[in-house]
Order: sequence, then C-alpha cells, then structure tokens
Amino acid sequence: MLLAALARIGEPTSVAAQRIERLPQLLRNVAVANKAGLADAAGVWDAVADVERRLEGSGRVVLRASGTEPLVRVMVEAPTVDLCNELVDELCVVVDRELSGEAAHPVA
Repeated sequence: MLLAALARIGEPTSVAAQRIERLPQLLRNVAVANKAGLADAAGVWDAVADVERRLEGSGRVVLRASGTEPLVRVMVEAPTVDLCNELVDELCVVVDRELSGEAAHPVA
C-alpha cells in the first residue's frame, strides 16, 4: 500500500518520510486480574473515547491485552510529553479500576 501511494504521488520515500511528524509516545503496562475482560470494559472504552476527543486528531491511543502476561498495554501519542504522561496516567487508573479493582499499579 505504501509503494502504491508513493507511485501515485510520484515522490521518493525519502521525501515522503520528511512529512511525517513524530509525536511523543508513552507505553505503560498495567497489571490486571482479568485481561480477558478488556473487550467488554465499557468504562475503559469510554475513557479511551474521551482521550481521543481531547486529542482532537493530534495523537492516538492504543490499548491491548498482552498475549502472554496478565497485563493491559496502554499507549498514547500526543503533541507534548506532558500531555502524553497525563493521558496515560488517566487511562491506567481506569484500566486498573475496571479490570483489577485495586489502586493503579503500572508495570515497567
């Protein structure tokens, strides 16, 4: 798909790559008791939707359950490091509350 898009616009990869704006990104793992419950955790997905609204298209949010550990991975890209940290902190608290029922305890 990338090659087709580059061919369509007639630019080399080196020129197109310069248009990509890199944003601060933070990934934090949250230990949970029930990672399988992530898909149905309405409170978590409401919080994700709120963060996405606040980002107004200037970042992204990715949450996923680890395939091998009792963790939910919370990743945010945002325009600033401070905002990135704030949003990850908020989401980690919600993930922990909804899937563990204890105080937030992020893992490295």
